Amino acid sequence: MSRRRHTPVQIVRKLREADRLRAEGTELAEVCRHLEVSVQTYQRRRAQSSSPDQRRCAGVRRRRSAASSGEAGLRPLPTDPRRAVQLLP
Repeated sequence: MSRRRHTPVQIVRKLREADRLRAEGTELAEVCRHLEVSVQTYQRRRAQSSSPDQRRCAGVRRRRSAASSGEAGLRPLPTDPRRAVQLLP
């Protein structure tokens, strides 16, 4: 049997299907058999995934931390108005 790699879309679909089946009371082993993945793969994918809201918030946090540290090429605005005038062309 050859190794099968799932696309991110397929992974999300399978996790949603797993959520539905688990809500109906199906055992984890049976859910994994239905989805044709191992329990280990299911648990790894579940740990790697999060809800879209959490991913979006994590992205905002990363951008804010990058901006505050100057990594994103953004400098903090000066608090002194005299210095702000000096920076203007």
